[in-house]
Amino acid sequence: MSFGKPEKPSFLEKLMEASIHILNREDTRKKLQLYLIDPLLNHVLERIFPYIILICVLFALLLIIAMMTFGILILQHRPFLWSAATLPLSPIHP
Repeated sequence: MSFGKPEKPSFLEKLMEASIHILNREDTRKKLQLYLIDPLLNHVLERIFPYIILICVLFALLLIIAMMTFGILILQHRPFLWSAATLPLSPIHP
């Protein structure tokens, strides 16, 4: 680290600063979004959409199966629950 003359920016640093300046302009951002980002996202979503639908259907089936299993368990234990609930309450005798 020298405290003498400031160093002259290199070609790469100048190129990077110019690129950043160009990319920060509003018209450049709109062009990038219109011609690069939007088509790329549309293509990716078109390719991945069937898999998203498949995952949603599988999740719904899994949820239905889990609810059916829970219902079967409740129905199997229902006589036990009803018999315990209908037992007469007898007072405690000392």
